[in-house]
Amino acid sequence: MHNHFNENHQLERVEIHVTNHCNLNCLACAHFSNISQEYNIKIEDFEKDISTLVKKVNYKILNILGGEPLLHPNIDILCEKAREICPDKIITLNTNGILLPNMKKSFWQSLKKNNILIRLSIYPYTIKQGRKLIELIIKNDIKIYGLWDGRKFYLRKSKYYQDNIENIWENCDAKICNQIYKGKLYICPTSAYGLLYNKYFNKNFYFEDGIDIYNHSSSEIYDFLFKASKNCATCSSNGRLINWQLSKFNVDEWDV
Repeated sequence: MHNHFNENHQLERVEIHVTNHCNLNCLACAHFSNISQEYNIKIEDFEKDISTLVKKVNYKILNILGGEPLLHPNIDILCEKAREICPDKIITLNTNGILLPNMKKSFWQSLKKNNILIRLSIYPYTIKQGRKLIELIIKNDIKIYGLWDGRKFYLRKSKYYQDNIENIWENCDAKICNQIYKGKLYICPTSAYGLLYNKYFNKNFYFEDGIDIYNHSSSEIYDFLFKASKNCATCSSNGRLINWQLSKFNVDEWDV
């Protein structure tokens, strides 16, 4: 049950990586999945984080994603656990759809039984298969929550630290993409997974702004999420759109 404080504060959504790696190699991936080593969340860690989160934070949507979540060997079980823990939430599964034709019957049964909705990302790489993927989802009696147009990517990361973090925060459209990752809640994907960038390219950008959900109260968590953080200095207030293409693993391709 949410306390009175939570009832008056609601996040649009919380997203959880069940994988970090992906089967696409997108230029400037916002989640750094194309440069991530293989990572699959353990079922017990998934349960623990979501169970704690739902007691501390009020949110409308739980979005299961990655990376590519269909790469997780137990994605059907994770969907079932998510519904058990969050019976009154909208739960979505964000996928590029490439693996959907190969998914086992248990996967589709889990989605239908637990009312898991699919967010389908359509990239130029998959656009020719888009209609068939939609038909497959409908055939299995699963609802589509939305289609995301992946023909363009929005770059935010700056080459240099910025000093106008309040302005960056005010103009950021990623601040509603709150991430729960390894026991911490992050404002955005950059702050949650930027360490993958540091590790791959041997950099030392500040990507460590997360709040421990186990050792902080609801009010402390909300206070953290609804203001600019030190991590905002790694982004620019003037981002830019680029056309989708395959990554060349260039250190500068994420930069505005």
